[in-house]
Amino acid sequence: MTKIFLFCIFTLNLFASTLILSDEEKDFIDKNPQVSVALMPDFTPFSYIDKDRIMGFEHDLLELISQKTGLQFKKEFGVWHKNFLSFQTNKVDIISSISHKPERESFTKYTTPYYKIPIMIFVRDDFGKYEGLQSLSGKKIGVLKDVFYEKEIQEITGIEAVIFNTYEDMTEALVFGRIDALVQNLTNINYLIRKNIYSNLVLADELKLPTIPEEDLRFGVNPEKPLLHAIMQKGLESISEQEWESLSDRWMDVSRNRLKKSYDFTKNEREYLDTKVVKYCVDPSFEPFEYLDEKENHHGLTKDYLDLIVVKTQMKVKLVTTTSWTETLEFLKEKKCDMILAIANTYKRQEYLSFTDPYLSFPQVVAMQNDAAFVANMNDLLDKKVAIVKDYALGELLKYQYSTFSPIEVENTQEGLKQVAQGKVEAFVDFLPVVTTGIRKAAIGNLKIAGKIDEIVPLSGAVRSDDMVLYSILQKTMRSIEPTEHTKILDKWMTIKYEHGTDYTLVWRVVVGALALFALFAYWNFKMQQAKNIIQKQNKELETLAMTDKMTGVYNRSKLDEVLQHEIDRSKRYEQNFGCAIIDIDHFKQTNDTFGHLAGDKVLKELSHLIYQSIRKSDYFGRWGGEEFLIIAPEVDKEGLFRLLDKIRKIVSEHQIENIGIKTISIGATIYKSNDTEDTIIKRADDLLYEAKNSGRDKVIVD
Repeated sequence: MTKIFLFCIFTLNLFASTLILSDEEKDFIDKNPQVSVALMPDFTPFSYIDKDRIMGFEHDLLELISQKTGLQFKKEFGVWHKNFLSFQTNKVDIISSISHKPERESFTKYTTPYYKIPIMIFVRDDFGKYEGLQSLSGKKIGVLKDVFYEKEIQEITGIEAVIFNTYEDMTEALVFGRIDALVQNLTNINYLIRKNIYSNLVLADELKLPTIPEEDLRFGVNPEKPLLHAIMQKGLESISEQEWESLSDRWMDVSRNRLKKSYDFTKNEREYLDTKVVKYCVDPSFEPFEYLDEKENHHGLTKDYLDLIVVKTQMKVKLVTTTSWTETLEFLKEKKCDMILAIANTYKRQEYLSFTDPYLSFPQVVAMQNDAAFVANMNDLLDKKVAIVKDYALGELLKYQYSTFSPIEVENTQEGLKQVAQGKVEAFVDFLPVVTTGIRKAAIGNLKIAGKIDEIVPLSGAVRSDDMVLYSILQKTMRSIEPTEHTKILDKWMTIKYEHGTDYTLVWRVVVGALALFALFAYWNFKMQQAKNIIQKQNKELETLAMTDKMTGVYNRSKLDEVLQHEIDRSKRYEQNFGCAIIDIDHFKQTNDTFGHLAGDKVLKELSHLIYQSIRKSDYFGRWGGEEFLIIAPEVDKEGLFRLLDKIRKIVSEHQIENIGIKTISIGATIYKSNDTEDTIIKRADDLLYEAKNSGRDKVIVD
């Protein structure tokens, strides 16, 4: 495989130039103290949002430029194609992460690159031998909408390009077999693989096309603002080699491997490790993550991580045993324990714990009896008796998101599964490895995994909040763990194991074999028909999932794209009008900033349900992206479309959301015109939405 080089671009020189601004440039900053820059919320490690915190290489780079030039940046976040459209239509002054293409020069003035990354092809581990682009013939290839090589991918003969709005959706589609390969830069996909612990993806090769170089990340500036471009370029050129190296070392892990040797610790940290004994707690019943055996010995995945930490740090540790997760939390609050290695970060726990970066994340699944229906999402469980382990972060999250949800608390996983098997509750929710291990160990034959829910509860390490030296040691050490070391531990504990029985005599093997064959033939037809019915039912349910937005339950972007193209084709053929409207929730960011992202999710769910109830039966409604929704209204004229949308606007503006208040919406809408494409009709509606928001919000504008 081609050797991969990741390197930072220290402009054209190895050393920084002195920053000297002209009088015109200084005057520009005085008159424009703040300029807008479009960043992505999911482009790790360059720009991303984690627990309401803006993070990443580009975030720190902009802070450096701000310090050196005096420019202040108003950061506006959106997925790439939305940022790209905003920049093209002059709604933002600067766009980050843009790569150079000649056709973009009419609306982009580029800075020099600040990073270059190879573009890679990822496949699943069952793909077979990869032998160049010809191996992709007849395959579905994922590519990000409006990325600079989208057109070139679509033009490769024999492949079907599948366009995605987000990196997360594209990577998930590959993991679960909806596409056969994806094309994306190395750092971002590697992060998603580590974050979600996707174990079935492999790097096939570097993308090599004559017209496509590696991905060069630059700032693009509105060409009508040449002074701003000059200031940005001078800001980049003034950054020293040491500052570039510091940025790269912090975010890319390419300058050096962190904390591979003990001397990477500070003197204070080394003295701490030499003199202190760290007391740690575990969840006693959280197999395979961690558990205590009958002799109160620690086993599980976190024990292997602890052993690795001890090797790396020479830390002296002592286990403090507890009888339940609730008691473990009490011990942590009372500072009877200094550290724990598998705990979810919540606001309540931040009062007494400091958390490392998350390092484990698995789906939350639903265990039910074998005859239970497929569970698509949490909404399917709201009217059922559902058990959750007492004091788990998942219970706190679900009770906040679903006000009507009242779980039945159990002491541990074993009790929860037992109650489902006995019919005392209808479902039990926990991490996938915990549920599968619990069912296998207890040998409960009447249980199955009936589905998964969308809520994510990543696990971190944590230490008592008053011991920042220990926190620094643990954070550094966790970051130093290599992917191969993670993989070794996960492979050991996440592999399904089968118990092999005693080797009976030949006679007994023949008897048992004959009985098995008899049973097989006797029930073959019955089982085949039963399996066929189940598959048909689940295929139908999966088809519904594929076109549904996970959070709100309405149509997703993929389904809306399909409907919009169908309506365009139908209108061309039969000369029938249809309307297209983009809805945006006013001041949605303010809601997130004031009440938190869980409250923002509640607003999205509640308003989408309200709008869905208000449209006509013939209309299509779904989530377009972020806080934007789309309505496609067949066979309607301009006046009828306005009446429909204004009715929806009024209903929303009169609706009170518990603990949040009233939210309003702005709507831009248009009627199909001859020769319209999906892009032209969406752009027209988006421009009208922008006009509605700029003219006071809580308004409908129809063209």
